[in-house]
Amino acid sequence: MLTCKKSSGVSTPKDLKGKTLGVWFGGNEYPFLNWMNKLGYKPDTDIKVLKQGFNVDPLLQNQAACISTMIYNEYWQIVDAGVKESDSRPSSTRNRALHRLRMDSTFWTPA
Repeated sequence: MLTCKKSSGVSTPKDLKGKTLGVWFGGNEYPFLNWMNKLGYKPDTDIKVLKQGFNVDPLLQNQAACISTMIYNEYWQIVDAGVKESDSRPSSTRNRALHRLRMDSTFWTPA
């Protein structure tokens, strides 16, 4: 799933245009790139893809508007780092139209 700070201005997929998005590589980038393609976004033209390590630093250091997270790990690292849950937009499974990025059993949609 992707988690975004509310201050990034991302609340719908159309808000991703022009943003830097942290994505895990090693195979995890393919579903993400497929989703971006379906949204009509081209990497390095419409969005910037940041090769994210398995940490939350790009979000905490404002290097990316959204980053890849798992609800059982990185999301709670963000909360533990002092970002209030109310100041982030984690995924949910409510909006079927946005179910394009599958990182675990959850999908990214605005909170």
